[in-house]
Amino acid sequence: MKHILVVADRLGEQQRIIARAVELASRVGAKQALNYEIVERAAALSGALGCQLHIGYAVPFSAALQDLDIISVSSLRREGVQRAEEFGRSLAQRGITVDGLHVVTGKPEKALVSLAAKKAADVLAIKPRGLRASVAS
Repeated sequence: MKHILVVADRLGEQQRIIARAVELASRVGAKQALNYEIVERAAALSGALGCQLHIGYAVPFSAALQDLDIISVSSLRREGVQRAEEFGRSLAQRGITVDGLHVVTGKPEKALVSLAAKKAADVLAIKPRGLRASVAS
């Protein structure tokens, strides 16, 4: 499983936060399983380090389609929030606790980094685009 880690240079500060990105739009079983696996791993890491764990989901959209009034970003965000709430309930059923589940809109690579910065995350783990989902054994 290949991911990108962005690490802040302030790991010695009191409140430490790990942020993990997930992809909730897919209904493909392997991608859903990958979401749970990566959150389980992030939860284990945050527990071992005594950090907070925040999960981020970016709802992508086309600015051109928004400008043409073909899509509504607020509608897309509401759908994203519904997916995130469903995912959060599923995590709770699996015994996985997170300190925050956040939904942002925009280009995932930019929106998620911005979210991590706003939350002052020490570590952000994101999956590079285009890599196929595979659950490591």
